[in-house]
Amino acid sequence: MVTVWLNRRGFALTRVWVFSLYDMCHYPLKFDGRRDPARPSIGIVMADGQKSQLLAEVTALQQRLAKLEASLPASASDVLHEAAEALALNQLNEERLNSLLTLSEQAHHLTEQDIISLGLEEAVRLTQSWIGYLHFINDDQQTLQLFAWSRETFKTCTAAPDHHYAIEMAGVWADCARKRQPVIHNDYQNLPNKHGYPPGHSHLIRHMSVPVIEQDKVRMIIGVGNKPDDYDETDARQLLLIARHIWKIICRHRIEARTQRLNRFYATLNQVNKALTRVQDRKQLFHELHRITSDCELFTAVWIGLLDAETGRMTVVAGGLDPALGMPCPELAMTECCVIGDALRRGVPLLCTDLQNGTTIRSCGQMAQQADIHASIALPILEQGQAIGVFVAYASEIGFFDEALINLLREMMDDISFGLDALIS
Repeated sequence: MVTVWLNRRGFALTRVWVFSLYDMCHYPLKFDGRRDPARPSIGIVMADGQKSQLLAEVTALQQRLAKLEASLPASASDVLHEAAEALALNQLNEERLNSLLTLSEQAHHLTEQDIISLGLEEAVRLTQSWIGYLHFINDDQQTLQLFAWSRETFKTCTAAPDHHYAIEMAGVWADCARKRQPVIHNDYQNLPNKHGYPPGHSHLIRHMSVPVIEQDKVRMIIGVGNKPDDYDETDARQLLLIARHIWKIICRHRIEARTQRLNRFYATLNQVNKALTRVQDRKQLFHELHRITSDCELFTAVWIGLLDAETGRMTVVAGGLDPALGMPCPELAMTECCVIGDALRRGVPLLCTDLQNGTTIRSCGQMAQQADIHASIALPILEQGQAIGVFVAYASEIGFFDEALINLLREMMDDISFGLDALIS
């Protein structure tokens, strides 16, 4: 109703933090778009850039509303107040639904990172906050993937990013994961046993976070901070609804991406089988395998290494990453703590879901960070039942190699082994 009144008079709203008929009656308006920590505010600009007419009209409206409220009995004033709050809540619910509907409709054309970033910005905006974060909880329920921060958080945060964090080491900002329910801290700096946050992180005054629980596991948490006034149960409910909807969009997007990934690799597998029917040279077969699996654009990089039975050393015969990055490293691959060497010795595929944080070889993790890769898989190349080499693929996404894709990769390597045996015979 107030928005229509403003529009008819040539005013355009900028960013509305708390805006209702009741607020207009009780709080002075601000015209610079900045938030007062103690009071709600609104940024309003007239079509012709003038503010005097707006000030006069709003002041007159405030005076009329104040007189009207003063003339009403206490019970009627309470009703007016409750009606104004209900109207504001309905407007907020409608804005949330419209915002998430738009995000859901756009998800088909976005990456998962884009979905998360846009959803987080909406969570910050709709809760009238300044900063926000979104993190995933790993299946072990003991560690978090520190995944995304809002734009304003990045502006004020100078701490080095750490993509993994033990929940038991986290401060009260992770209480929603531990308690499995929304938590509100309206005086964060004076909380006992808050454990704080690392130097360089955004300063917290007020904080609120909620968990998303699915199949009895906490899957994701969203937190926001530094709202101008205290967070309340209405804020917590709004944030929880936003978080659940974002999680549903992410899950749907992952299913669609997984289906597309498998369909693309089915086509790749078909090309490999065609190559097996025409290639009559072992070396050429490995180069064709590398070319086809690289062209499918599923993997950040692919390389193939063969083992020298006499020296025990590995030689890269096809593919690899930028040599300046130091990957692949054949000498490192044959050490006991490397999944590549284990795949050769055991003759089975071995997977690393997060190479940057899940390897005991520090130099390997550093090289993975430089190359922007996370997941890796090593599959042995068998010839007459003996492991003679390894096929290695990398991906930039944590946990990229799921069970279905691994099974297709194993099927591909079985076909390669059959082709190698056929060349010998």
